[in-house]
Amino acid sequence: MQHIKFPSIEQFRNVVKNVKHQSQYVGKNDSGDPIYNNAAVAPKLKFEGTVKLHGTNAAIVAKYTGDSAEVWCQSRENIITPEKDNAGFALFAYKNATQLGHILARAAIHTGYVNPKIAIFGEWCGKGIQKGVSISELPKMFVVFGIALVHETGHKEWFTKDEVIKVFDEVNLQLNNVGIFHIWQFPTFEVEIDFEHPELMQNELGKLTEQVEAECPVGKYFGAIGTGEGIVWKCISPAYEDSGYWFKVKGEKHSASKVKTLAAVDIEKVNSIKECVETVCTENRMEQMYQKLSDPDMKDMSIFLRALTVDIFKEELDTIVASGLEPKDVCKEISNVGRRWFITKLG
Repeated sequence: MQHIKFPSIEQFRNVVKNVKHQSQYVGKNDSGDPIYNNAAVAPKLKFEGTVKLHGTNAAIVAKYTGDSAEVWCQSRENIITPEKDNAGFALFAYKNATQLGHILARAAIHTGYVNPKIAIFGEWCGKGIQKGVSISELPKMFVVFGIALVHETGHKEWFTKDEVIKVFDEVNLQLNNVGIFHIWQFPTFEVEIDFEHPELMQNELGKLTEQVEAECPVGKYFGAIGTGEGIVWKCISPAYEDSGYWFKVKGEKHSASKVKTLAAVDIEKVNSIKECVETVCTENRMEQMYQKLSDPDMKDMSIFLRALTVDIFKEELDTIVASGLEPKDVCKEISNVGRRWFITKLG
């Protein structure tokens, strides 16, 4: 048996970087090096949010061989047993081996593989595991938030939400009665994020997180009114469903740092910047700056952007000020618009 690691769930800023990187990826050249189109427009993607539970990461894994299976339990970092346990999860799994075995078996069938390795990941939470949240007043439970087919390379092929629900529905046992749930039995959230301007979603993400922190939907489901931890967001748009496009937003009480997890954004100011740059960074102005270059190529981009910015500040400073902005407010957006135009121009 080998420990199957659950992927680290990153911050929003990491997902922004990953999405832009993926959206610009074209392929590989003859040498095997990646090729990127830096002018590609970042996509709009849908994300589903589930309640982040404050407990301890747990998993049960099965490696099937013919009619038999090797099964083991895990914490986030180790293989565990009832004798060497983590908050009692391995003992819980031992006591409920029939129910968990049925879930593993149904998941294995759904993969279509002859001898698959299946990992069921979830949060082991409830009384005595963590403090400070409403679910810590409830009986211990295992809430599944992911099922994966684990390939020999270690790559995880994640079941979709609908596939996880179907597996649970097909298990003809009273899972809830023994403390086994899946995260989609509780309230979920959905947003669409424009990755050309991802900062515009920060306020909404923060607002939803504050609602969960004020009153945990999972705790409320069981009649325990109180604090929640936050939300885990997973992209549900095709081609962006891997764990590299998952992120978490915690409430203030559970943030690992003293700063806000997501800084509030002045939406009016962001829109003013976009409108202002659209006004001053015209096609004609960029064409003029381009024509000043001698036989331009990609290495001239920084020269082009610097000349474009200087010209705008020289000729349009009054327009920028009239918009209630300062030069430093528009620099980044000018560079973004100018960069895309320059790359497209070079063809």
